Amino acid sequence: MSQEYSDKKLRKIRNTVDKWEKDFSKSSYFEKLTLDQKEESEFIVTAFAEYMYSYIGLEPQKWDEEGVEECCIYGLPRKVCADNKFFVSISPVLAAFFRYIGEKKLNPNASKLAIKVEKIHNEICRSSSNSTIWGFAKAFVMNAMKKNIDLTNEEEMQKYTASYNASLPKKSIFKKLGKLLSFGTKKSDQNHLSPDKNPKK
Repeated sequence: MSQEYSDKKLRKIRNTVDKWEKDFSKSSYFEKLTLDQKEESEFIVTAFAEYMYSYIGLEPQKWDEEGVEECCIYGLPRKVCADNKFFVSISPVLAAFFRYIGEKKLNPNASKLAIKVEKIHNEICRSSSNSTIWGFAKAFVMNAMKKNIDLTNEEEMQKYTASYNASLPKKSIFKKLGKLLSFGTKKSDQNHLSPDKNPKK
């Protein structure tokens, strides 16, 4: 990372990007997005900004092409639990967002970032369906979603955890997941769970 991680700095970044995203949502760039892309936009921008700082160490004004590639091809697909609509929307949403912040002179690399994220669209989509790169927690949650488990139902999740653990080798690290994950997830968060979010320092 280019700098030491700070919770205080992350909160500041969240506030900054939240304002950028709200202004972006009122722009002509946002209006050109499809309905699905508009629905995914806020979470895509937020998740991208958090990953770029928490794992790569880049603040919004310093986002670069290398960071965009790392985040979009490896980071988000590895950690974010979401359906295909989210991942196919990453490239068009971020390209539009980068062009917006470029116009507002909020990031000097913005135009290059837009071009970069458009170029890697197919790689993002392929990576999102590659279960071999998923983090432990994502694999656990995605398997539950595949089985139509209600992630907000604690009883269902407890039964699923017991069943899932029983299917794994005795020493598997997955057996610890039942203790690590928080059950009773809000309905509004079900489609965008990002359970593995411990920042690298």
